[in-house]
Amino acid sequence: MAELHVAPNRRGQGYGRELITAAMQNARDEGAEYAFLFTSEDDLPAQRLYEAAGFHGTEGNGGPLMLAYEREL
Repeated sequence: MAELHVAPNRRGQGYGRELITAAMQNARDEGAEYAFLFTSEDDLPAQRLYEAAGFHGTEGNGGPLMLAYEREL
């Protein structure tokens, strides 16, 4: 999965939590052993959601930050 978002007018209603729960279950069912996700440094609502779902930060907080790059082909 590349990206997953909740529509702005639906945020704060539990849909993000439901999506993460379903995605994690699907990943386990498919044999995945871990999940990796990222968000921007200033997206505090997403960070709170991920931490509430049991994720822990692996970058920043005094360590390196991930840089994302992209280009059109």
